[in-house]
Amino acid sequence: MCKDDLFVLCSLWEVRAPLRSFFSPDPGLGFNLPYKPLDCRRSIIKLLNHGFINVNSSLNDYFFKDGESLMISHDNRDQDEYILGLTKFGGGLWEYYLKPDWSKYVSGLDFWEGDGEAYYYFIVSDKNNADLIIDKIQKSDSHDGFYIQAKDFSHLTYWKKMSCYRIKCFGRGNGIKGALGFKNLFLYDILDESCRKFNDEILVKLFALFK
Repeated sequence: MCKDDLFVLCSLWEVRAPLRSFFSPDPGLGFNLPYKPLDCRRSIIKLLNHGFINVNSSLNDYFFKDGESLMISHDNRDQDEYILGLTKFGGGLWEYYLKPDWSKYVSGLDFWEGDGEAYYYFIVSDKNNADLIIDKIQKSDSHDGFYIQAKDFSHLTYWKKMSCYRIKCFGRGNGIKGALGFKNLFLYDILDESCRKFNDEILVKLFALFK
């Protein structure tokens, strides 16, 4: 496992990414990783062949023919349509190197609006942490007009299955106007503080891994 292989794995640990992201002049800047890979193309083919990453079905035909990997073109105009992600085996390999403390994990914030409703949701691994975040939201002056739901969930990330909590903050009708401003107010501040505990630990380990 070379550093370029690790770079691809570490770029995909939380969210999937388009193929083109790995072919910029310095992919490390785009993924906020302290490393400039030498040959992402070779590593992507290698990790695909070993089942550590996957890609949408249309690209599988592009990569494989008669059991051999096809070359990836840096000039491929369809790279935006090809999304790479970790398999459970690739995620396990990432965990082997990074040894994350999932009990501290809080995801980033996702936003959706439509059909007279707007909401934000995020994932929290630990119930005590989830309760703490909900308490901060409910005590905020910006909480008026919003509802909070916390449900048991089974996917911490797109590849990581474990018991966790999906927290949804939403407003209906007149609350939607407030929801649009919600994005830049207290919820981001609260989540940023919570996310940082996990992400800072991962960042320290990444710097040690790529030094």
